[in-house]
Amino acid sequence: MKKYFAMVCFAVFTFLSAQAQTPSSSSAPIDPLLKGKDLLGQLVSALDASAFLNSWTSQARAQWNNELNNASDAVTLSKCASELSEYIKPVKFKPQFSLAQFKSLASGTKNYGDVANVLGTLESGLAEDAYSNGWVSREPSWLGELTLVK
Repeated sequence: MKKYFAMVCFAVFTFLSAQAQTPSSSSAPIDPLLKGKDLLGQLVSALDASAFLNSWTSQARAQWNNELNNASDAVTLSKCASELSEYIKPVKFKPQFSLAQFKSLASGTKNYGDVANVLGTLESGLAEDAYSNGWVSREPSWLGELTLVK
C-alpha cells in the first residue's frame, strides 16, 4: 500500500512540475510600444560616441530620452527614430542611405509594423564604424526582437 501511495504521489508531483514549466497560453502578449522603445534605446546605446554630431550634448540626449520615454504610440516612436537620425554624423551612414527618404518613411508611420520598418531601416543604414565593437554580436538578437514590434 505504501508503494502504491508513493507512486501516486510521485506521478502527481511529476505532473504538477511539468504544468508549472509549461508556458501559459494566456500569458500577456508583448507590447509593441514597450518593445520598440527598448530596441530604439538599445540602438542608441550601441552607437559609438564618435557617430554623433556635437549637438548630441548631454542635454539633447536627456531631452531625446524623455521624448522616447513619453512616447505613447507608433507615430511618436517613429518620430523619435527620425529625430535621432538628425544627431548622427552624415559620414556614419552608408553611402546608399538617404536621410530624406528615411525621414519620409518615418513620417508615414501608421502602425507598429511601420515602426519596425523604420527601426530596421535606420539600423541597416548606419555604417559599421558607427557602432561600438559589441554590436556585431548583439545585432542578430536585436533584429530577431524587432519582429516583436509588429
